[in-house]
Amino acid sequence: MLLWLWQCAQTASAASDQELLAVGDARFPPYEYLTQDGKPTGFNIDLLQAIARESKLNIRSRLGQWHQVLDEFNRGDAQIIAIYASPERRDKYLLSDPIAITSYILVRNVNSPSMQGPSSLGDREVVVQASSYGESSLLQNLPHAQLIKAPSEWDVLRMVNENRYAYGYVTFQTAGYMIHKGDFSNVVLTGSEISSHPYVFAVAKGNTELLNAINNGLDKVKASGEFDNLYNRWFRDFYEENFQSILAVLAAILIAILLMLLWVGLLRYQIARVRSSLDREYQTRIQVEKHLARFAKTQQWITNFSNVGIWVYDYRTELLEINGTLADTLSLKTIALRLQLDEVLEGIRDADHAHLRRFFSIKIPNSKHICECLVITNDVPEKTLLLRGRLDEQDEQQAPGSRAVGILLDVTATHTIQKQLQRSERSMEVLVANIPGAVFRVQANQDLEVSFVSAGLKHIIGSETLPKSSPVKQPNLKSIIHPADWILVRDTLCHAADTNESFSFSHRVTDLDGNVRWVLNQGQGMIDNETGVGWIEGVFFDETDQILNAQRLDYLAHRDPLTGLANRYTFQQRAEQALQSASRNQHHLAFILMDLDNFKAINDSLGHNVGDEVLMQISTRLADTLRANETLCRIGGDEFVVVVPQVFQTDHLLPLIRRLREALTTPVVLSTGPLSLTTSIGVSIYPEDGTQVQDLLKSADTALYESKASGKNTFTFFTSEMGRQTEYRFWIETELRRALEQRQLHLVYQPQFRLDTLQLYGLEVLIRWNHPEAGFISPADFIPIAESAGLIQSLGHYVQETSLQQLHHWLDQGFEPGVLSINASVYELGDAGYYSRLIKLLEHYAIARELVTIEVTESIFIDDNPTLKAQLNSLVDQGIRLAIDDFGKGYSSLSYIKKIRADLLKIDQSFVQELGKTPEADALVMAMLSMANALDIRVLAEGCEDERTLEILKDYGCHLVQGYLLAHPMPADQLQARFLQAPLPESDTLG
Repeated sequence: MLLWLWQCAQTASAASDQELLAVGDARFPPYEYLTQDGKPTGFNIDLLQAIARESKLNIRSRLGQWHQVLDEFNRGDAQIIAIYASPERRDKYLLSDPIAITSYILVRNVNSPSMQGPSSLGDREVVVQASSYGESSLLQNLPHAQLIKAPSEWDVLRMVNENRYAYGYVTFQTAGYMIHKGDFSNVVLTGSEISSHPYVFAVAKGNTELLNAINNGLDKVKASGEFDNLYNRWFRDFYEENFQSILAVLAAILIAILLMLLWVGLLRYQIARVRSSLDREYQTRIQVEKHLARFAKTQQWITNFSNVGIWVYDYRTELLEINGTLADTLSLKTIALRLQLDEVLEGIRDADHAHLRRFFSIKIPNSKHICECLVITNDVPEKTLLLRGRLDEQDEQQAPGSRAVGILLDVTATHTIQKQLQRSERSMEVLVANIPGAVFRVQANQDLEVSFVSAGLKHIIGSETLPKSSPVKQPNLKSIIHPADWILVRDTLCHAADTNESFSFSHRVTDLDGNVRWVLNQGQGMIDNETGVGWIEGVFFDETDQILNAQRLDYLAHRDPLTGLANRYTFQQRAEQALQSASRNQHHLAFILMDLDNFKAINDSLGHNVGDEVLMQISTRLADTLRANETLCRIGGDEFVVVVPQVFQTDHLLPLIRRLREALTTPVVLSTGPLSLTTSIGVSIYPEDGTQVQDLLKSADTALYESKASGKNTFTFFTSEMGRQTEYRFWIETELRRALEQRQLHLVYQPQFRLDTLQLYGLEVLIRWNHPEAGFISPADFIPIAESAGLIQSLGHYVQETSLQQLHHWLDQGFEPGVLSINASVYELGDAGYYSRLIKLLEHYAIARELVTIEVTESIFIDDNPTLKAQLNSLVDQGIRLAIDDFGKGYSSLSYIKKIRADLLKIDQSFVQELGKTPEADALVMAMLSMANALDIRVLAEGCEDERTLEILKDYGCHLVQGYLLAHPMPADQLQARFLQAPLPESDTLG
């Protein structure tokens, strides 16, 4: 025992000398979190310091994001961490005695629906701390819930508090503490506790001494009472507040019971009052009966002065007793109120006399039956009167059935309205019969039984009547509504009937031939006040043509008309949706941009019809290689882009790119035979290469440009270096536009010499750019950019105009500079206006056409464009010389040399500078010279920079030479001073 105590003391002494690092979650109050000034605090921090004092340990605490500190502890960079105990962690770490029992609980936003229990969550989204025990616990207990991961439990509560998500999964103590502090007042504890676990300190396996020191210190802290003080300090207020909330609820229940008792007392008081009121009502009834007797006496007075005509007809005396109102209504001239029937007839038009006599002559067999007669007076304007009468069998002074009683009403206004209604009904019938639709009236029931439908139904379904599902059933709308739209139609119409609302919507119907047609359904729902039955009145309008046209327009707006693929507009929409999903779910996506190499040559040589057929076949192949969630769009002539919405690793794109390339490189089968294609591809990744659609498309285009520059038929992923190159190209393009406007460019001229005499043969025009800030910019940098940016025509026009003007000036001064060689880009030669503009300039400056040579590179003949060949030969026919520059560097072929009738071949300097150094270079140059001599074409060697090379060229029989050995490119004034002092001898001709 003493030995063990001595070892523990030695261990504690050694541990006290070494600083131990305890790490934890910076957002896990009240256990551990950072104060506003960044200092660690919380129950765990205070408890560790107490244990350190008792065990004489030197412990320093540091807090951070949970997954980072957990990784740090697992690497061994930290010695202590507070975690939940679980079987897996007991196998992985050494765990201390419990310092608390924590439980996980579901929380919800105050505006979110409450739950019966955790199982009612179903597959809803739940926020949980990433890499935490809560995440694994939630997966185990609620496997169908959708987990949204947050960096910390504080972030979980913040997201629920801001209603970004409805539910969260956190420890009960953390949620209660933050709600108590008021930081998250919109968070509600559901009471749905899912699991509880011991909360412990963990150390690495094998560090038993440190674990013993922590447990010994924890025992001492508990024994001294300091543990309880710390626990109460951090958790007491929260539990006391919950207890106070319970007391408040109990008080509210007690108050409710007291109010209920008070209400029962008031109810008894009201019953007593009602009983007293009934007694008073009985006394009142006795008084009313007395008044009824007096009322009978005044009945006669009411009869005489009533606004209604009253009559009594005696069948025995054939006399008619009337009141004053009836006499006034008939405009009778007598003042007597007991008249013969003929006297009454004086006020009625002759056509109604017989009708009225018949009314009074026929005894009504049943005293309860009322007979009516409608007559019209002789008044101007005439009045329509309604007589109503029945036998009076209740008169005790007369024999039963001996007289009739009745009234006379002036129904002129009502009769007029009825006539107007009849006219309106006839007009409505005409309108309904001719309306371009089907008017209907249906009952609001499960089948929408029809009580009326107009003949206009024939224009929609081909019949004026609805088909009946069975002989006993009423016709209904269900028989013609498209099955897919039936529930929508039934629910919309029944809802309109229940709410007395109008409706207007489109849906499909099926005609008698089974064809689907679109109708616009408009109408009003109503409830019959007497029967309570709901009805719907409406009209069908056939809008099939409008819907189909709209669908066609929508298709054209969202689809490429040639290939049927999504167009640029649809690409923008779907790419935006994919970006939002990637941002929300924190995953990558990719744009794969594809461009067919040399597709323009297909259109130029084989025709646009063949080009369209190629695009359609390629589109079908590409679409077949993609998965359902990947979008293929045609955004340009021969440009396609694929949106891959979910990318986990860049390498995962390689199989897709391989399939796309296979689909594109497989020969296209045409009527003229198979045609092989190649494709350049550029790839950009979100979010590394951009966070907006245009940024990602620009990055993919930059990568595509790099693929083109690397020889085509390859794919390239965008890099930041490409972005810098793109920025540089954009800067060059912008500055070049400014340079053209401000005339910052200038020309230099490099002399060309006859090799046998070293006399001046001509000049090659070269363009130079001295930027005011960046200095000299090489043509190799800005000319390719000018070609791609569409500036090469302006640049070439400047070179032509300026050089020909200078040549005119020299010739006018009597100098003979020889042949002027002007370089032409393939983009210039593809412009039909280039040739006419050149001819006009030669005519304007009065320059002989044989004094001008147009230099073209052999690469322009790769596409074998017959139009270009014809235009170049047209220049030769007009006397302008033609030279092939950089010969041997690329597409060397005898076939195109014969077809374009070149005057001069310029051997590329890469061969010239190797003369005498490699046998291959000598052999190639000699072969070029031999071929040119056989075709009667002159040869000029470029890049001659030393005497030895000059001598070799002489020995090989080269005709012309150009290079730094003889002369550098120079401005016009220097060239004039050095080489144009005297005309060439007359014996030296250009021919």
